[in-house]
Amino acid sequence: LFSTDGVSNTVLLDNGISGQSMPYLIEMGGMIYTFVLDDDNYTSLARIDPSANTLTILTNFEEFGASFPGLYNPYGFRTDGQFIYFSGNLAEEGTQYWMSDGTAEGTRKVYHFEPTMQNGGPNAAGAQMVVFQDQFVFAANDPGVGVELFTSAGGVGIDELGETIELHAWSSGPGTLELYVPGDQLRHISLLDPTGRTVLQQGVTNTERATVRHGLSTGVYVLVLHTGAGSVARRMMLY
Repeated sequence: LFSTDGVSNTVLLDNGISGQSMPYLIEMGGMIYTFVLDDDNYTSLARIDPSANTLTILTNFEEFGASFPGLYNPYGFRTDGQFIYFSGNLAEEGTQYWMSDGTAEGTRKVYHFEPTMQNGGPNAAGAQMVVFQDQFVFAANDPGVGVELFTSAGGVGIDELGETIELHAWSSGPGTLELYVPGDQLRHISLLDPTGRTVLQQGVTNTERATVRHGLSTGVYVLVLHTGAGSVARRMMLY
């Protein structure tokens, strides 16, 4: 690993670990964080001080997947300026989300989830975790609520509301959603993407039924309805 001023000054930062692999790098507080791979194919989270040219191991994890390097452990740095977040694997706990303040003592699991492909995802690009509005947002599997969006505070990202309101929703064709609230009156319809961003809004004039032509990409969305009886929110797959 080298540093450079982009012109002529190039400095070797570290060569203290033989056979090291640095698939991910991120900067926080003037330090560089990376994963290093030793001769036994085990990975560690490391902090590099570019000024002092030192490398410090913060915590150790399991070996890389033999068939799919990087699939199991670890990958995907994100930072909110105070912590770095990543996916790491310990044999007794499986793949979990981890966070670190840059010290060995401050490196810990975000929370213990049921190990599944949703915990960090199979994609080494870390597509299932992001820092959004200063919160670490990620998909994970919890026995209480199943696979959901969570934040670093440990809460479900979007709640389902209005369990007492009867809602029927179905697709009548590509890009078309039919809604029916028997005995109630629809007043406003919204669709939110998984980050909570509103991607569609539609006013309705006090009717039990409505047709929504959305033209959205296939995926999971949250449908939010305001009716005469209150509000209802449901996750649903749009096609």
